[in-house]
Amino acid sequence: MSKPHLLAMPLASLTAVGLLASDLYLPALPSMGAELAASIPAAQATMALFMIALALSQLVWGWAADHFGDRWTILAGTALLAGGSLLCALAPGIDAMLAGRLVQGLGAGAATVAVPALIRRRFSETDAVSALAMVAMAESVIPAIGPAVGAAIVLYAGWRVTFWVIAVMSVALMPLAARIVGAAIEARVGAGLRAEARYWRMCHCCVTGRSCATP
Repeated sequence: MSKPHLLAMPLASLTAVGLLASDLYLPALPSMGAELAASIPAAQATMALFMIALALSQLVWGWAADHFGDRWTILAGTALLAGGSLLCALAPGIDAMLAGRLVQGLGAGAATVAVPALIRRRFSETDAVSALAMVAMAESVIPAIGPAVGAAIVLYAGWRVTFWVIAVMSVALMPLAARIVGAAIEARVGAGLRAEARYWRMCHCCVTGRSCATP
């Protein structure tokens, strides 16, 4: 597997974890509502609140990425996603569950905005197409398999485990994502320096009358 693909995989995984926070949870709604003695509208509100937070947070995360950089935006969002998942996993009642889902939605929005922007800014044009394809594949596969996996988890382990899974995945991806973002920046800078060196070498060859062919 090429280096761009290796760099893109953790970024695509971050997007996938955010999607899992929605799709993995769907089969858990009836069990969660029954255990927390929540009404049907209150249980359904946990999905609605997540989606609203996810949508509105993207406005804030776009601004944050421009002002504080991709790395801190992605790390902050992933930390919120992990924290919200822990709050949901430990929720004693529906109010805590709603708060956790709100935090989850806010955190999931970061990867949705920052990952594609990071890929476009930090990867070369050819590598960016390949990396964005991996993100698109994750966005297509997760909605298909998430509910099935979530149903199996609820059946054999309980609905709270779905949130533990998301929390563990988020925490595990944080240090890897931080390294990948740094590597992507270095790769982009290195490519720019090599292109500049080729340009000045060609100028020198043309001035001195030597061959302007470059390796």
